[in-house]
Amino acid sequence: MEKYSQPVLVETFLPGREFTVGILGTGRNARVLGVMEVVLLEGAEAQVYSYKNKEECEKFVEYRLAGGTEAAEAAKLALQAWKGLACRDAGRVDLREGPDGRIQFLEVNPPGRPPSPPFRSAHSLQDVQHLL
Repeated sequence: MEKYSQPVLVETFLPGREFTVGILGTGRNARVLGVMEVVLLEGAEAQVYSYKNKEECEKFVEYRLAGGTEAAEAAKLALQAWKGLACRDAGRVDLREGPDGRIQFLEVNPPGRPPSPPFRSAHSLQDVQHLL
């Protein structure tokens, strides 16, 4: 804080699986497009979806359509966060499992222009024809 003269945000590291949930719509019309798991490949910076891993995602990251209980839980939590924060139009919600296995909210992001790889993958795998 002394060096940069600004506040610092410190969070507990969540060591589990990471998910990104594509969402389309506003308010009660919002819907989940798909839940993707972010899987780090060999050679990636370990345990974190880092700037390097994102920038070289074709080399270091695989986005897999998630299913089952974890995907349902991630979708529910993501939609609750989206609506609770009054998000609009389209974006993605990032989540991660904590040490107890519970999925926890990380952040909300716009889809980007062009949409980021996980957002493109989620809606492509769900047969969504267009977003904008």
